[in-house]
Amino acid sequence: MADVDDPDDNSPGTDGVRLPGGAPLLHLLSLLGDAGYESAAAAAVHAAVGPGQLGLFAERAAGRVPLPPLHAAGPDTGATTIAREILAAAALPASTPARWQPVSNTGSSPNSVSAAPDIIGVPSHAVIGSGTAGFVPGSSDCACPVENADGRVSALALDPSDPAHLLAGTGDGEIRESHDRGDTWTARPGRVPAPAVGALAFDPRSPRTVYCGTGEGDHRWFLGTGLLASTDGGATWTTRCVEPFLGQGFFALAVDPASSLRLYAATTGGLSTSSDGGATWTARRTVRTWTVALGAGEVLAASADGLWRSTDSGTTFLATPLPGAPTPFIRLAVAVAPADPAVAYAWGAGAPYDADGAPTAYLWRRTGAVWTAEQVPPGVDTTQAPYSWLLTVAPDDPGRIYAGSIGLHRGDRGPSGWTWRALTGSPADTPVPGAHHTLATDPTTPDTLYLGGDSGLHRSPDRGITWHHCHGPKNTEFGAPACHPVEPDPTPGRTEADTRTHRAAHTAHQPVADDRTAHSGSRRHPIDDAHTADRTYPIRNSDGTATNAEYDLYPADDDHGGHPSDNNNTAIGPARNESNHRPAGDENHHGPAPSTPRIHSADNRGAAWPWRPPLRATGHTLAIGGGALHISRDDGDHWDRLPVPGPGCVTGLAVPDPHRVLAGLRDGRVLHTAWVNQRWLPLRPTRVPRAGAAVADIAVHAADDARIWVVHGTAGDGTVFRSEDGGSTWKDRSGALPRLPLTAITLDPADPERAWVAGWLGVWTTADGGDTWAPLAAGLPHAHVLALHLHVPTRRLCARLRGRGRWEVAVDG
Repeated sequence: MADVDDPDDNSPGTDGVRLPGGAPLLHLLSLLGDAGYESAAAAAVHAAVGPGQLGLFAERAAGRVPLPPLHAAGPDTGATTIAREILAAAALPASTPARWQPVSNTGSSPNSVSAAPDIIGVPSHAVIGSGTAGFVPGSSDCACPVENADGRVSALALDPSDPAHLLAGTGDGEIRESHDRGDTWTARPGRVPAPAVGALAFDPRSPRTVYCGTGEGDHRWFLGTGLLASTDGGATWTTRCVEPFLGQGFFALAVDPASSLRLYAATTGGLSTSSDGGATWTARRTVRTWTVALGAGEVLAASADGLWRSTDSGTTFLATPLPGAPTPFIRLAVAVAPADPAVAYAWGAGAPYDADGAPTAYLWRRTGAVWTAEQVPPGVDTTQAPYSWLLTVAPDDPGRIYAGSIGLHRGDRGPSGWTWRALTGSPADTPVPGAHHTLATDPTTPDTLYLGGDSGLHRSPDRGITWHHCHGPKNTEFGAPACHPVEPDPTPGRTEADTRTHRAAHTAHQPVADDRTAHSGSRRHPIDDAHTADRTYPIRNSDGTATNAEYDLYPADDDHGGHPSDNNNTAIGPARNESNHRPAGDENHHGPAPSTPRIHSADNRGAAWPWRPPLRATGHTLAIGGGALHISRDDGDHWDRLPVPGPGCVTGLAVPDPHRVLAGLRDGRVLHTAWVNQRWLPLRPTRVPRAGAAVADIAVHAADDARIWVVHGTAGDGTVFRSEDGGSTWKDRSGALPRLPLTAITLDPADPERAWVAGWLGVWTTADGGDTWAPLAAGLPHAHVLALHLHVPTRRLCARLRGRGRWEVAVDG
C-alpha cells in the first residue's frame, strides 16, 4: 500500500476499481480489523470517507478487508486503549542485560560473530541517511541501521538558526537529525515511547528547544503517546506530557515566535494550546484540525468544519467563510506567506465527489481580509486527500505556493493568473514517488526544498525541478520481512513503493511475519491481487542451501493469460533478473511469460483477505495463504489448491516438514493437512484455541511435532496458545503479556520450554513454557516487530522492526 499506495494506481485490484480513501484506508482497516479495534477502524472510515460515500465505500471494500459497523461514528475508545497498552508495555524494565544490536545491510553488527544472521526484506519507512558501513553515524543505543530502504517521512523541521540542521520524523516512531542538509543522519531518540511521529517544531526564539508530537495524524494516529521535548536541538528527548494526546495523532505543531511558552497543536482530537511550554494544554476546538498557521497577530486553523481565525493568541476562534467551500472538508490546509503575512492560502478537498468517491479540490487566496477562490492545479489527484495533503508558501515570494497530494504541484501567480507545474509523479519531468506528507523550505536559500513522503526524503536545489534523494540511491520500503536460519548473507527483497524496480523476499524453512501495517506504493495483493504487487521468493532447502531458484508472484493480466477484470488470478513465475528485474524477454510487461503456471484464487471473496497473505517454505514445499491454501512440492512448478472449509482466509502458516502444513485463519480456526498417497489431504480442523481471533503465526517444535504454538493478531486476553497433542486441546499461555496484537513466534529447538513472541511493541521471552513472560527490551526501539527468528548456529535472535531496521541479540547471555 502506498504507505501506502502507488500514486498512479489507486485501485485495490486489477479491475481498476477505485474507492473512497484509497489503499491507505484499506490498509488501516486490515490492520485494525485483524487486531479487533472496531471503534478505531470505524473512526478511520468516517475520517476518510466523505458524507454520502459510505455506501460506495462499503460496496467496493467488501471482501477486501474486515469492515467495522459503518453507522454513525461513536467514541474512538480503541485508540486510547492501544496507546495506553503501549505506554504500559514500554515502561516495563528489560528482563536480561543482553542488548539488542542493529544489523547493517552487510550482515554485520556490533559484537556479532562473523556468521551474523540475516533477516530479509526491510520493512523500513524512512531511512534517510548514508551513514558509514551501513549504520547511521553517531547513533544512539537505539539507532536504526541504514539499509537502503525507506518509505514514509511524516514530519520535517528546519533549525531557524542553522539551515544545515534538519530533523525528520517517520511514521514508525524515529526522529533523525542531520547537520549537513540531509546528506548524513543520526538516529534519535533512543528508548522514548514514540511508535509514530506526526509533527516536529523548533522554538524560533530558542532553537535548542524542539517539540515532537507523537501519533501520526495522516495514518496511525492511535499510536499517539503524547508530546516529546528536546533541549539540545533534537539530540535527546524526554516526554513532556501524555494527556490530552493519548491515542491522538498530530498533524502539526507550532511555537509562537513572540513567546517560547505558547504552543499550538493540531491533532485528530482538535486544536489545543499551551502557555507553559507544553506541560499542560487547553482544548480550544474539538473538531479534527489539520494545520495551524501563525501570522502577524493572528492564528489560522484548518479544521474539518472549515477555516478558523484567532486574534487573541488562540484563546478564541471565529469561523472564516471561504466562498464556495464544502461542508465538511475531507482535508484542509492553511499557510501564511512569510514574505507578506497579509497573504494567506487555503487548500482543501470536499464535496462534490466523483463516481469513485474522490473529492473536489479547492484553493483560496487571501489578500488583506478578503478570501477569493483560485484555480487549482490541473489533474490533481485527490483520492488520498485524507492521507496525503500539504501546502507551503515560498519564503521569498507570496505568489508562489506548493500544493501537495499524491503529487506535488508548484503554482506561480502572475498578472494573468496561475501557472502550474507538476513537480512529482506523472506527468512531472522528474518523478518522485508519492504520496507526500510534509514540505519544508530553506528561508536562507529559497530555491531549496525538502519533501517528505512515502518514498522517503528528497531535496531539490531548484524549487522542485530536480530532486535528490537524501541518502544517494533511490530506496524503497520492503513489506515482506523474513529470517534465514543458516545463511548470513543478505538476500534481495521485493519492495512496496516501487514494485517495478525492487524485490522483497521470503526465505524457505523459516517463519515470515505478515506485514499488515504499511507499504509504500503497493499495487496488488500477491494472491487475490487486491492489495500489493508481485514479490520474489528465493527458494532454499531445509538445510539452508540455495536451490538457485527464485519465483515471483504476479497478478495475472490479459497479456499473460488472465483478464484485467478478473480479480481472482495470480501467477507465479521465474524471478526478474538483477539487471532489469524482469524475466528475460519480458521487458515490456509487468507479469510472467505466458507459459507461467497460474494460481487461481476465486476463493471466498466474501471473507476479507489478509493484507499480506503468508508464505512459508521447507525444502521444496511452499505454502501460500489467502482465500484458500495453495501448496507446491516442487519449488512452485505445480500447485495444489485446498479450499478453506466455509468462509474464511488463511492468515498464519507453518510448514514443519515438507509433508505437513498447518494453517491459521482470521476467525481463529487452525487447520492442518498432510501429503498422503501422493496427494494433500483436505484441510481438517483442530480444536479452536481462541474463537474469533486472527491467527498471526504458528510454530511447531522441532523435537516434538505434537507441540504446537499459536499467536493471535487480535488484541485482548489470550494471544498465545500451546497444544501438547497436535491441536486436540489448547492451553492459554499468554500470562501477563500486554493485551496488544502479536505478529510472530519462534521456538528454541534446544529447549522445549523456551519461546519468543513479537508484536505491536517489542519482543517477549519465556523460559517456562509460557507460565511467565518478560520483555527482551534492552537496546531495542519501541516499535512494531514484524518478523522474529532464532539463528541457531550463532544462538542469536533476529528481529525485523517496522521502519526501524533489523536487530539481533544473543539469547544465551
